[in-house]
Amino acid sequence: PNITGFIVAENPGSEEVDIDVTLYTHTNRFIPENASVIVGLDDQKAEMHVKEFIARAGSPFNYIKSENREINFHGYGFIGDYNYTLNIGYFDINTILAPGTYPLTVEVLYNYYILSEYSTNITIEQP
Repeated sequence: PNITGFIVAENPGSEEVDIDVTLYTHTNRFIPENASVIVGLDDQKAEMHVKEFIARAGSPFNYIKSENREINFHGYGFIGDYNYTLNIGYFDINTILAPGTYPLTVEVLYNYYILSEYSTNITIEQP
């Protein structure tokens, strides 16, 4: 996963962050349909199944029955070289933040297996 975004002024003393979350699939890596995309911003977390994330993104996809032996999964999921992007607004996360530095994370998780993860810090400066 990856994160892109920018900050939009909302009102004095706080900023609304506009963040895009991107999920990448690859030809040689099968992702179960019920794996979760988990987005964390500061102390908030929200998740969405990969199948829902891809459907909402509206981009082409390759949905097949296969397996991922690394995580002991057999069933339906996604494979192929595709990118899917959703705005953080699709997740139940408050994006209006006071000045400060906040951790921002995205994980793709199946059961307790981390399939992919990305993290960064975002800083909101005083106006």
